[in-house]
Amino acid sequence: MQILKMLTQLEKLETNMAGLYEWFSHVFREDEAAAAFFYGVSVEEEVHANIVRYQRRLVSQNIKNFSEVDFDLTPIEKTLSDIAAIRKTEILPSLEEALRYAIELEHSIAEEHYRTILKKANPEIEGLLKSLGAFDLRHLHSFQEFVEKRGGSHVPFSSRQNTAEIRRSSGPPGEEREEESAGTDKELLEKIDYLHTWYRSMDYYKFFDIREHATGQQIRHAYSRIAKEYHPDMHFNMSEDIKQKLTDIFAYAVDAYATLSSPQRRQLYDAERSSPRRH
Repeated sequence: MQILKMLTQLEKLETNMAGLYEWFSHVFREDEAAAAFFYGVSVEEEVHANIVRYQRRLVSQNIKNFSEVDFDLTPIEKTLSDIAAIRKTEILPSLEEALRYAIELEHSIAEEHYRTILKKANPEIEGLLKSLGAFDLRHLHSFQEFVEKRGGSHVPFSSRQNTAEIRRSSGPPGEEREEESAGTDKELLEKIDYLHTWYRSMDYYKFFDIREHATGQQIRHAYSRIAKEYHPDMHFNMSEDIKQKLTDIFAYAVDAYATLSSPQRRQLYDAERSSPRRH
């Protein structure tokens, strides 16, 4: 059915965006701030791919409960082609070019979600599309903030268009969904409550459940694991209280990753941990 094809392409799109940003993190690995920034966004894109994957499974298991949808896949296919072209280029992009690519891609994706929402062709997936549109808009702002922090100010004109409309149309992710589904995993809620109670007392290594001499790859994997389980975007249909706890937890994860992924910051952090003043 067309709805399954659409969800499959959306999942592929989010996965490819994650792959592109992870590739950028390797391209700019000598620039700690840029590498950490791109890797962080890549993890979020993978989280979004998981959200779409979950929705696709629900549809495939209950296909009779979902109406058909009229969806033009051409824009998504074009974006996938653009991503592939960027990664196949013989000359690696500069940081400025990579940021421009990212802003243009995120904006085109946000606009497509926006247009899809306006069609209101299928109420069952409207909440998902609205959330993805809001996520894209947030990434646009993140890229713009990073550009400004690096002393830049130029943003492609297209990225300034329709952001207000997208924001109004997208609204808070899942605003029309139930605050918390009856099938919410009780064990997950208990884990969220437990971690939110104790995370401030954990050092970054304990929080990530890794050894003090963990490698960069082990740190990235730990961060990715935390994101896939506790990222607020993964649980946008939960209550505001739970989403705030998840936001607190993930903010700590971001700080932990930013510190441990930087050799200089990690060295200072380790020195502070071993200081007698902490005992």
